[in-house]
Amino acid sequence: MNIEELNVKIEKKKADIEKRKSITLKFEKKFEILTDEFERKWTPEDIRTSNNKLRDLEIQLENLYKQKEKVKTKNEIERIPVIEEFLEQWKIKAIEWYTQNYNSLLEYIKERSNKQKQFEQWKQEKGIFHYNSKEAKEKEVELGIDYKTHTMRMKMRFNVLTLKLYDNRNNWKQILEKEIELDKNNKRALFVNRVKEITGLINDAKGLSIGDNGEINGIVIGELGKAKVETISAGGYNIQCWHFRVLVHKFK
Repeated sequence: MNIEELNVKIEKKKADIEKRKSITLKFEKKFEILTDEFERKWTPEDIRTSNNKLRDLEIQLENLYKQKEKVKTKNEIERIPVIEEFLEQWKIKAIEWYTQNYNSLLEYIKERSNKQKQFEQWKQEKGIFHYNSKEAKEKEVELGIDYKTHTMRMKMRFNVLTLKLYDNRNNWKQILEKEIELDKNNKRALFVNRVKEITGLINDAKGLSIGDNGEINGIVIGELGKAKVETISAGGYNIQCWHFRVLVHKFK
């Protein structure tokens, strides 16, 4: 969950608290003017219940603030120029790949729709009106639009995020940018924290460099010693975007 989403939850929770305070206050004012003994007996219980709910809401709000601080701390991971350049190159490749995969999905859906129309026309010409007829099922398989083939193609050709983009196709570019930027922040935190497990506070990362293959490797110097960084990259084809794995070893 990012800062923006947490801010929305925090504002909603604050509104819930104010609403609950208002409810509690109404119970308290009601109790002050009650004359009926039965109602006077049970209204304090209503007040206690409402106050308990209020405390629960306040605890939930406090937890949201703590969660927000954790996210802020995570986002405040030190920016090391060569790592930033490496992650930006990854982001560019990722957006390009998902855009291509998304466009391929649109082409596939259009192609399947055309074949579906062809199938319906064929049924009319054949006078077939029962969907479950053997001949109709065989024709679907021939055209490649049967459920099994369709499911397999969707699974083999298109990434989960690509399918999410299609479900939100009115603003898919904004969603893609948001998802990749979030992933970039997570990768930065993972990358830097793995290095710091060995080096402690990073003093010098000038020994890192990006190779022609886009991988980042080299030596990082910190207050606790040196770390050797290696990355192994793969993907960029089929349904897998170009990705990398970071290996960090103590350098003697």
